[in-house]
Amino acid sequence: MDHTHLLTSEWLVNSFGSLSVEDSLEYIKAMLSENIRQNLQACVQIATKYHEKLTTQSLIEIFESFKSFEGLMTFRCPLALFNTSLQCFRPFSTLTLLVG
Repeated sequence: MDHTHLLTSEWLVNSFGSLSVEDSLEYIKAMLSENIRQNLQACVQIATKYHEKLTTQSLIEIFESFKSFEGLMTFRCPLALFNTSLQCFRPFSTLTLLVG
């Protein structure tokens, strides 16, 4: 996805709602590959909004594959605050040890 900076973040995030899971994950990977600095915030917004549809684990794996600890922290913090599942906290606590 080239020239994502020309799109409004609201339009970009909402456009992922009509894509298939496979296409959404591929587009997130493409955006991070193209320009991680420019596209990271939009990818985190997409991941946060559609994490149930795209699966949290798949999104974590994408951020990890790009070694984007900033993306992981920004994506995981809001989810950890509202999730009581121990499965949610395990990767989050490991991540905080790596970063902190």
